[in-house]
This record gives sequence, structure tokens and C-alpha cells, in this order.
Amino acid sequence: MILDSALHTEPLFNIDVINTAHNFQWDECYYYPGEYHDFPEIVYVKDGAVQVTENERVYNMNQGDWILHDAMEFHSIRSANQTQPRVFILSFYTPGILPDNLTNGVFTLSQEDRSTFEDLFYRIYEIFPRQDAPAYSRQLLALDLSAFLIRLSDNKIKEQKLSNAKNALDYRRVVEAMQRRVHENVTLTDLSKECHVSVSYMKSLFSKNCGITPKLYYAKLRRAEALRLLTRGMPINEVAERMNFSSPNYFSLFMKKQLGMTISEYLKNKPAITL
Repeated sequence: MILDSALHTEPLFNIDVINTAHNFQWDECYYYPGEYHDFPEIVYVKDGAVQVTENERVYNMNQGDWILHDAMEFHSIRSANQTQPRVFILSFYTPGILPDNLTNGVFTLSQEDRSTFEDLFYRIYEIFPRQDAPAYSRQLLALDLSAFLIRLSDNKIKEQKLSNAKNALDYRRVVEAMQRRVHENVTLTDLSKECHVSVSYMKSLFSKNCGITPKLYYAKLRRAEALRLLTRGMPINEVAERMNFSSPNYFSLFMKKQLGMTISEYLKNKPAITL
């Protein structure tokens, strides 16, 4: 049987390498400020409650909730509801695209799925730090995690679980404005006028919901968009023009400051860096 090659233009989803495995117990004041990185990350709430920010969205997550951040999605997390949450975090690399219905929302796992995922996590967590672990055992765990994600995508429906607090809604409105104007290199004053909020209030929104300043968030957003264009093969001078930098040289200096390396070094090595 001959298969239509058009159906296989994108690499099939599979997990090449499990990158990190963390079993955290946080106190009620814990807060991890926002970051980007170039690999997907799973967050699972074993006990307690957390608030998760992902791009413009703010989620309230409780025991048994599970979320997947795609590569290059901004995200942060904090303890919530005066709890001391226990949280499992896994990150991995995949050459393919993530299955449909896995991102942009929270899964509340059934008891069966909780048991399956927790058992898989403990097996990964046990073997992850071992240098003497055979390669095939790591490969089997990666395959098991791939299968779990595919099954979850096929059989489960995400819940939004978005926070309806005023500060979360205002934060979302400002970030959406930043996303719309990511190519324009606008000022905070421009954004405050568009969103009808003061710059000082905007700063408090970002401090509460993502742990960094709005100026830094907008710089990270522009950096992520520039990297997206560069990795798709757009020349540096065209990206600089597209991103509204005054010159390719200024754009290159901006990226070197943000990445800690030159654009050519990044594109050559594509290191797993936290942005």
C-alpha cells in the first residue's frame, strides 16, 4: 500500500529525551518567576493548589490537575490558597509536533490517569539521576511518556480553569496587546494608553502574575518571536526590519544581550537555554 506523502510532511510525535524530572514540595509563599525555554514542560499538582501563568492566561490548579507548556511559551508558578503544594515537573525534547488538544488548558486527571502518570513519574524520577542506567530503560520510559500524552490527547477534554480575578483579567488584556504589537517595538506608555491602565498599575500586574517587569516581558516576547523567524530561515537583516529595529547591528546587539551569545552561535548550536 502506498501512503500519500503529503500526510507525513510533519515529523510524527515522539519523545527523544526526557530532559528534567523534579519532585517539589513548596511552602505557601513559594513563587517562581516567569521563563521561556526551548522544550515542552509538564506540570502536575500532586497535592495542594498553585496558580500558573502561561503567556496571557492565568490558571488556578488543584490536586490532580495537569498542564503542558509548549516550547517557547512563557510560564510561571506560585503556591496558592495558603497550601504547601507538592508538584511534579517533567520536561522533554521532541522532534515532532505535540498532539492536538494537549496545550492551552488544564486537564483534571481521573483517578486512573493520576495513578498511571504518578507511577510513570516515579519510575522516571528514580532512574533519571543514575549514570549507570542502561540506555534502553531511558528509551522505554520516553516511549511510555509519549504513549500517555497521545492517549490523554485522544480521550480527555481540557478545562480552562482561568482565574477571573480582576488583576488576572487586566494582565491578560495587556499581554494580548503586547502580542498584537510584538513587531512594533512599542513603549510601556503606548501600551498603557491602549489598555487604559497606568504604567504603575501595569507594573503591579506583572509583578503579581509573572514575577518580572512588563518591559522585560515585552523584550522576552520580542526575542521569542525573533528566534521563531530566525529558525525558520529568515535572514538577520529581514528579521531586524520585521521586528522594527533601527538597524541589523542594533538587532544583533539586542539578541546577544538577551541570549548571552551571538545569533550565529545560537543557530549553530541551538543550545537548551532558559530565556
